[in-house]
Amino acid sequence: MKTAIKQLSLILLILVFYVYACKQAPHYVYPQDDNISDGSGIAKKRHINYFPIEAPANPKADVPYDTFHLKLYSKVLFQLGEPILYNYYIGKPLIRLTWIRPSGYPMTLTVEEINGKMQLKENGFAPLTASDKTRHPKDTCSRIYRAKVLNFEQKQQLVDLLKKSKFFDMPTHLEEKPNAGTELAVEFHDPTNYHVVYRSVGDTIQPNSFRDICNFIIGLSNFKTEKRY
Repeated sequence: MKTAIKQLSLILLILVFYVYACKQAPHYVYPQDDNISDGSGIAKKRHINYFPIEAPANPKADVPYDTFHLKLYSKVLFQLGEPILYNYYIGKPLIRLTWIRPSGYPMTLTVEEINGKMQLKENGFAPLTASDKTRHPKDTCSRIYRAKVLNFEQKQQLVDLLKKSKFFDMPTHLEEKPNAGTELAVEFHDPTNYHVVYRSVGDTIQPNSFRDICNFIIGLSNFKTEKRY
């Protein structure tokens, strides 16, 4: 009986997740281009863009095309073995934060359903510990791939934060120059919606709704005490 109640609660939670998100998000049509990725999001080649931003047809047109950040995020996400989220719906709703840290070691923090439970998946690299250096003297960093279960309150707070921040109204990117701070990208992916927002964030940038989303997701992770900007 208790198991059935827990399963029902999970189903209701996922439905609430959809309802809250879809109220704000426009309908998105997945391109389903087999030249970009397969149905599970695996990139077809190394230099595919991970975000759905195309170069302007007229190079002289007054349309910003952020080559630097597109290449940066695409390289990181490919190296981490992450799926491309804008081409096909990969079968589960998720929110992915790509965090390119001042330390130079990138990380993705993804809220998704794993084995019937909402979890936070950590995928990335970290500096070697003293023990790592002893056991693996030729390595330059350690690989991280793990997940932790989120409780109902944490999941609900994230849903509410997306709604409050008007995430789907945020422009994907701003005309920004590369800086020495942190690079952050948040992607939302479900059966009918996809949206990505990315920003360059330095210490001098005042807190805003985008940073609130990023801070909340990082706060759920094992990296909540690390320098963020």
